[in-house]
Amino acid sequence: MFRYIISVVLFIAGISFSIIATKGDTSSILSFINIPSFAIVGIIPFLFVSILFGIKNTGSIFLIPFKKETDKEKLIEAINYFKFLGKTIWLASFLLLLISVISLLSVDDISAYRANFAMSLLSILYAIILNVLVIIPFFVFIKKQLKV
Repeated sequence: MFRYIISVVLFIAGISFSIIATKGDTSSILSFINIPSFAIVGIIPFLFVSILFGIKNTGSIFLIPFKKETDKEKLIEAINYFKFLGKTIWLASFLLLLISVISLLSVDDISAYRANFAMSLLSILYAIILNVLVIIPFFVFIKKQLKV
């Protein structure tokens, strides 16, 4: 668990450093925040997968890395949950990117084109962040418990 906390801190520090390093006169931290994109990439896939696996099971699946689970069937279900959640996040991200690129084809002003293109790429950034901070660590912790 300590390694997970350290890895999250290092990841956040790396993201923060890259934001500060690329900050110019016209950009700000708000350039990296788009609530509708985050909702489509993070929240909607989570709700979709939670409904498919069951709300009660979702809560117990997220608690597995923090307790010692010995039921092999429950561990396999948790692995399947995180695999499916990761794939759903990536699909939602690419769908949002595709919709954004299609809408960019109707933009005439080049300055509006650059801003909209940057916003469309945020969905990919959100998918990467969710996978690095949530999906991969939980998946690894559950895999370790399954091997023991």
